[in-house]
Amino acid sequence: MHIEMMGARPKRFTPTDQTQGSAKNRVVIEEKPALIKGVIDYLYTLDYHMEVHTPETDLSQEPDGEEAQDSPNKPDSINEDKATACNTLSLYISMYSLADRLLIHGLKALSKEKFEKELARRWLDPSTFSHAVSEIYNSTPESDRGLRDLIVNVTMDNLVILRTGAKTMDSTVAGNGEESGPVAFPDSLARSVPQFSSDLAVEMMNRTVADWNRHGTCKPNWVQ
Repeated sequence: MHIEMMGARPKRFTPTDQTQGSAKNRVVIEEKPALIKGVIDYLYTLDYHMEVHTPETDLSQEPDGEEAQDSPNKPDSINEDKATACNTLSLYISMYSLADRLLIHGLKALSKEKFEKELARRWLDPSTFSHAVSEIYNSTPESDRGLRDLIVNVTMDNLVILRTGAKTMDSTVAGNGEESGPVAFPDSLARSVPQFSSDLAVEMMNRTVADWNRHGTCKPNWVQ
């Protein structure tokens, strides 16, 4: 039953895959069991839920190298809650990508919605934000704007907070060093994910031009 339901969706298997699948009466999808279970649950109920287990390690998708210099206060290892948050976001991103490959558009839209809610719930935590940006740009093609546009817009709407660690968009507070924490958007993130930086620059220009067309002048910055 599951094979017939799932096999009717994909249109991107190669002839070799189809031959092997026919010979064995099954189609092998090399994904995490939790993702496959989520797909099956969605096909039956139009919803899915992920059981997230804290990984022992593995934030391999998160930028490294010079990031330690940009964020000197970052601990050597993230705590259990942050690890769980990264894993949750990763699962939603992976499900979004899998749904795209299987052409299950409703599941793809639902995964985007779940990702957006989880990101908002974590409120731009430094470790989870960097991890989410890297994961999105490593897991989705350039032509798929769903999660990419989402993370770019979130960045633009919260640029002061992300760049300064401030807990408010009030520029007087953000600029005087008070009410601040770890920086969620260090220079190293922009360097390590150049396509994200490019998308961000384009959105900045678009907002500036739109502001100019409305008011005949530019705001002192490009954020709302």
